This record gives sequence, C-alpha cells and structure tokens, in this order.
Amino acid sequence: MLSGQSIRSWATLAAAFSFGLACMLPLLVIQPDLGVAEPVVAFFDAAAVEDQIVFLIESIWSLFETGEWLLASVLLVCALLLPILKFVLLYAEHTGRPLRIPSVIRLAISKLAMAEVFLIALFLVLIKELPGNTSIVLGSGFYCFLFASIAAILV
Repeated sequence: MLSGQSIRSWATLAAAFSFGLACMLPLLVIQPDLGVAEPVVAFFDAAAVEDQIVFLIESIWSLFETGEWLLASVLLVCALLLPILKFVLLYAEHTGRPLRIPSVIRLAISKLAMAEVFLIALFLVLIKELPGNTSIVLGSGFYCFLFASIAAILV
C-alpha cells in the first residue's frame, strides 16, 4: 500500500513529467480569420493567414533573437528554470532527503515559479487583441502546463 509520502512523490514526478511535456508540446494554435480581407492579405503575405503554433521554448528563443533580452531572461528563469528547481526540491522533500536550502530561498522559488500564471494571463490578453474572427485553440502543451501548475500547488 502506498503511503502519503509515496503518493506525493509520485504526484510530484507526474507534475514534473507534465511540465516537461508542456515545454515541448504546442501551447496554442492561432488561427487567423481576417474575413473578406483575407485573400488580399494572403496575396501580399501568405504567412499572415496561416495557422501559427506557439511553443514555450520557441517563444523564449524568438525573444532572444529579436533582442528582447530582459523579457526572454525573465521567462527563461521563471517559466523554465525555477519550476524545474521547484520540482527537484519537492521531490527531494517528499523522498525524505530534503536539500539544505534556506526557507527564504524556497519561498522565493515557489512564488517566482508561479510566473506561469502570468503567461496564461498574457495569452488571454493576446486573444482579446487579435483581429477579425481570429481564434485561439489551446494545445496539448497548455493542458500539460495547467496540470503541472495545479499539481505543484496541491503537492
């Protein structure tokens, strides 16, 4: 029979695995719909009317390439590195071998690793600002990210 400690360890591993999937799977698919202007836009810029798939790691890399170093660095640290560190700390704690890290730093990691909530809010703002009848389809990576966030909170 599984103990509470064992269940939390497995839940932490499941959340970490889900987070890893979320980093590799598409978060969103943007499907532009410009109405009657679409053929004209497609004539001048065919890429503007194609579906765009949004990946977390690709988005961060794109920000680095376009010179948005500060935003890219914040996203890299808060959306990738700190959640990984948080899962490592949670797993070590639930297996009975906690790492010796001051509680102030642990609390900071937990709070900063929740920057994914900011990312979700940012995506929602983007949805509202899209032209015409453009729609957003949530990708499998989004649901993996959501599961990992909720599981990390509950564990």
